[in-house]
Amino acid sequence: KEYRFGENEEYPPRKARILNFVSRMPEGQTWELSEFQVYGHGYALDATYVSEIIDVGTSRPRFRRYFDLDDPSRPIALETIQTKDSNDDGTVSGDELGANRIASQFDAAATGRPVTWGRVRWSGQVEGENADLQIRVRSGTSLDTRIYQRKVGRGVVSPFIGASLVADWPEPGSRLELFSYAQLSGLTRSPVKDLPLNLVTDQDGSPGGWTQWTAPFDFLEGKVDADATSGGILLPLPPLHRYIQFKLDFVSGEESGISLDFLEFDFANPVVSRGILAEIFPDTAAVLGEPTVFTYVLKPDLSTADVGFNRIDIAVPSPQASIDSLRIDDLRWERFLPVAPTDLSETDASLWIAERLSSSTWLDTMSVGVGTRFAAVTFFDSSVSQHKLGIKTRVMTAVDFPRGQDREIEISLTTPVYRLLTGFDSWIWNETATQDLQQPTQPGNASDRLPSDAVRVTVQDANSTISVRQVVPNPFTPNGDGVNDAVQWTFDVFLLTATTDVSVTLYNLNGRQIRVIDTPATAGELTLVWDGRDESGNLVPPGMYLYQLYLVSDTDDSKQQLGTIAVAY
Repeated sequence: KEYRFGENEEYPPRKARILNFVSRMPEGQTWELSEFQVYGHGYALDATYVSEIIDVGTSRPRFRRYFDLDDPSRPIALETIQTKDSNDDGTVSGDELGANRIASQFDAAATGRPVTWGRVRWSGQVEGENADLQIRVRSGTSLDTRIYQRKVGRGVVSPFIGASLVADWPEPGSRLELFSYAQLSGLTRSPVKDLPLNLVTDQDGSPGGWTQWTAPFDFLEGKVDADATSGGILLPLPPLHRYIQFKLDFVSGEESGISLDFLEFDFANPVVSRGILAEIFPDTAAVLGEPTVFTYVLKPDLSTADVGFNRIDIAVPSPQASIDSLRIDDLRWERFLPVAPTDLSETDASLWIAERLSSSTWLDTMSVGVGTRFAAVTFFDSSVSQHKLGIKTRVMTAVDFPRGQDREIEISLTTPVYRLLTGFDSWIWNETATQDLQQPTQPGNASDRLPSDAVRVTVQDANSTISVRQVVPNPFTPNGDGVNDAVQWTFDVFLLTATTDVSVTLYNLNGRQIRVIDTPATAGELTLVWDGRDESGNLVPPGMYLYQLYLVSDTDDSKQQLGTIAVAY
């Protein structure tokens, strides 16, 4: 017999997860099922995969998974591995202890070191329009993602061991870990859903901890060709963690599906194994859009085995950000600047130098020597869509920062801010060792002289979303002689946290629309240019014109500016 859904309105297609087969044969009557086959249509609507914990701190990466010792191909749950007298000789030998049987497959006490995270990438196939794969990640400094607890009374739990129940348990008063928790009976241990997360920010006495799951990555943004070895998305994880875990949520429809061929990620040994603290002051700015002088302090904690670093990148809100000075251990270093070729005119030489001071390419290819000199540029990092202040020095190691002397790197920089909250995150790296893997700094008390212990700057007051800085030249003469042929609006956009549209609409004095010039924008300084032509490409007649500078915004603040512009020939 063959049954089908979907052939007519009486049996429409059904979304199913479980199919129950029930016999209607009279009770006691013998029968048998010769063959039973089920065929589905479309794709599984929902699926979730959580990887094992991956330990990348050992010499060879490993994952935490356990298998039946009698059948190594069959994975088993940890709680099924127990201490038992397997040969019934009345004693429990070392290889019969549950802890030793577990350690033989995954040694939780194996030595390792934390790492610096790089990028994650994947390859997969998408069919249809309604499929998606949401990939999340988290990292940790311990193997325990939760704080394990046992019941000690009604509504009372404890993360510590009471009386030892089995031969290889830790001493009473020791903290419960996964193995001892798994050995507890279902009546004694707290349900998994009630166990608190073991977070790196918690002050709970638990060793180590984990980050929260990140926001889902964009599947197409991290997708690469099957043979790619680079690209992808920068892992938004703190430095100096050892363990990592991925969570994949497949979202499909009846006619849309998605598959994952592989997922890979980069990591490397940190250039500063004990970490580097960062701090900025002042942590408030008086006015949006106005240049403010900040002191940015870095405090590295290097070991003698560290390769050290010679590059520092600081995220800045504007391409106008500039470095004023660099001091290390209160000694001011000399800035190295590019020197233009002697056969260039003064104007061309200035442009030649400006191009190099706004690109990381010059910084990558030049050498500062071995003394107390540095070079710096302000550039746009297209891989993360972020302006950065890049600094290059000679390679600095533990010799430059002896433990106990509290030596600091002090950077004085000037930049405007355009949001109520602006982050000045930073990274260090060694261009000869880990150019593609930059080690993030950690906000903290980098200097006892500064009170902020953070790298965030706030602005207390904001009056508008858009502010015109200048409209020049006005009047302008679009006659093709190369002088004042176009007018340029320079303006500041404030408060935006996402990309939106900015436009200049031009009208003649009769109110007729002449031209619309628009561009996507986010918070910062922007420019728009008009060449004196209408929408058809024809030069407009000389005279006065009205302009409306407009910002698409979801706030109630002022989002338009009006003015006049003169055209002359």
